[in-house]
Amino acid sequence: MPKISVIVPVYNMEKYLKRCVDSILLQSFSDFEVILVDDGSKDASGDICDSYALSDSRIRVIHKENGGVSAARNAALDIASGEYITFCDADDYLEKECLETLYKNIEEKSVDVVSYNFNVVGDLSNILSEFHQYPQCVKFFSSDWDNIVYLMFDILSNKVGWEIWTRIFKKSIIIENNIRFCETCNNYAEDMVFVLEYTLRCRGICVLDYKGYNYFQRSNSMMHNSGEIIKLNELNECSKYFGKVFLKYFKNNNYCRGYFPVLHWLMLSTEYERLVTKDRVLELSSEIKKIADKSWYKKMTRKIFFKYGFLKKVYGIKKARKIMIISAFCLHKNRTLYELSNRLLLK
Repeated sequence: MPKISVIVPVYNMEKYLKRCVDSILLQSFSDFEVILVDDGSKDASGDICDSYALSDSRIRVIHKENGGVSAARNAALDIASGEYITFCDADDYLEKECLETLYKNIEEKSVDVVSYNFNVVGDLSNILSEFHQYPQCVKFFSSDWDNIVYLMFDILSNKVGWEIWTRIFKKSIIIENNIRFCETCNNYAEDMVFVLEYTLRCRGICVLDYKGYNYFQRSNSMMHNSGEIIKLNELNECSKYFGKVFLKYFKNNNYCRGYFPVLHWLMLSTEYERLVTKDRVLELSSEIKKIADKSWYKKMTRKIFFKYGFLKKVYGIKKARKIMIISAFCLHKNRTLYELSNRLLLK
């Protein structure tokens, strides 16, 4: 049984796939398997995967009908045999010591997950920017409340990234808790849901001040060019998916259950705030119309009001009032009410 399973979803990546796979095969750490999931590619990606499998016994290939990145990763999780699991996208690549560094730290620190930093690279492999989490630390959670606090004030407050490929996980925790990627989120922020659920189940995390991953940002990529497109419905689906897991996990703990509306707001806060800026506020009505389950959305939006005292204590009165205003506006779709409240309360 290999120590690490590296899962790589592949869809029409013939131009970049070799760079990705070669970066894994050239790792200084060799006790791993690579699971390449050809998600119905229409180019030569499937053939490239098969060619690698013939040349290196550590490579396994799954060919499946196109179902999106979540379904591809889930298919790989079903057959992964490594003690630990990590992920790499097919157009990204690893630094040579990446797997060795992750394995060493998850073993020596006796934690359930190791998180690390990454470079954003361009078409010429030039570094466009660097993503830094707060410096190396090890945290252990002695109670479920510790996990919730970490979700709220570290991951969902953007101190620690939630990208799936910046972590190495224990397969035993994934299997025992049946943690899977959300296949109804339209391949948007699906990795956030996975990371949140996994973090809820673990008892120790290590954050490394180490950049071992290179995230390739193509100049013509969909995500790069659609940064201004609002994804409220997709994030609501993520929140609903995670909410079912969260509320079931705390079914006998009403105190912890009561804080899910705060997590819900934090998961959607970026989209909320972009929607209620003065020049974009009219988009809200059309975005809410797209939401598949409005009852869930409205229920969570209403419940945030009952946490005003907590929000004020933790975030300060101005931030808490802003949360109230945005939540009310997203519920009632009243621009005049929003602008009046904004002027009166956020001076």
